[in-house]
Amino acid sequence: MPKKKPQTHTREEFKILIQRLKHLLRERGISYKELAKKMQMSESGVKKIFSADDCSFQKLVEITKILGITLSDLFQEIEREEMTSVSFTPEEQALFLKNKDLFHFFVKLVIERSSVEEIKKESKLTEAQAFKYLRTLDEAGLITLLPENKIQIPPISLVSNFGSGPLLEKTYNTWGHRIVDELAHPRNQESGQFIIRCLKMKDETYQDFLLQLRELEREMAKRALREMAFSTANLKLTRWVSMTSHGSFIPGPLNQLD
Repeated sequence: MPKKKPQTHTREEFKILIQRLKHLLRERGISYKELAKKMQMSESGVKKIFSADDCSFQKLVEITKILGITLSDLFQEIEREEMTSVSFTPEEQALFLKNKDLFHFFVKLVIERSSVEEIKKESKLTEAQAFKYLRTLDEAGLITLLPENKIQIPPISLVSNFGSGPLLEKTYNTWGHRIVDELAHPRNQESGQFIIRCLKMKDETYQDFLLQLRELEREMAKRALREMAFSTANLKLTRWVSMTSHGSFIPGPLNQLD
């Protein structure tokens, strides 16, 4: 029997680990300077750990101890990350319904993880116009403006849905119709971008179908999340709408032939 190879962690996984450690440091209010003092290192040495592609196991253990966790706990947390629901408050929905462009700016910045510079270039916004968007989102508590023109946005996470309400109902309806209008064509069936089927099946088969769709979506979302945590550069923005229901594509009874 061939020997089982020991488990190794890829560069991408290491980057995800570092991103998680950075998030925990911010969460606990520990600066690189404070961390360096606790580790008896220079601040520049600590910064190198968080910007390198690899570092010693011992250094990672030291950092996790300072954070009050174990390295094993951190790996397990990353692996078992579950999908969560995120909802907008009625006030946030009212704000976005009043200003559609503000919602679009939020989606590009927080959901699609575009940089402010990318949004400015795409929409031809001036510095002042972009700042007005950022300030409005900051005042609403949706992002945080920091000194030196830096911003803090919610961390990337596995989101199963964004709740309900007038904003989401309108958005889902609009986005759903848009992607169907763009992709519902036979030419897109071969690539798998558009699949349309109508079959008869037992209810337990249908429930299993829904379960497997959810599992596939979760696995792909988790994989994409890891890639985004590493870097959003060179990643393709991807839309995915999944819809199934019981019933026929043919509406109502047929008329008699002439």
